[in-house]
Amino acid sequence: MLKACGDTLLVKRVLEEKIGMIYIPDKAQKAKSATVAAVGPEHPYDLEPGDTILYQGDEGIEIEHEGEKYYSLAAKWVLAKKED
Repeated sequence: MLKACGDTLLVKRVLEEKIGMIYIPDKAQKAKSATVAAVGPEHPYDLEPGDTILYQGDEGIEIEHEGEKYYSLAAKWVLAKKED
C-alpha cells in the first residue's frame, strides 16, 4: 500500500470519457480527470480516497506499485473536485 506524503495526492488517471457512443481520448481534454487513491497529511483540500478530481495538464510523477500505475500530484495542480 502506498501513502501520500506532505501536500501530495496519489491518483489513478481516468484515460477516456464516453459521451453516448463516442469515446473522447484523454488528450483531447485540457483538464484531466483522476480518482484519488491517497491523500497526504498536509493536503489543503477536503479530499478522500475515491473522490474524482480534475487536475492541470500532464502534471504528476508516475509511480508503479504492485502492477498498477499511480500519479503523485502536488496540491497546486488540483483544479476541482467532481461532486454528484
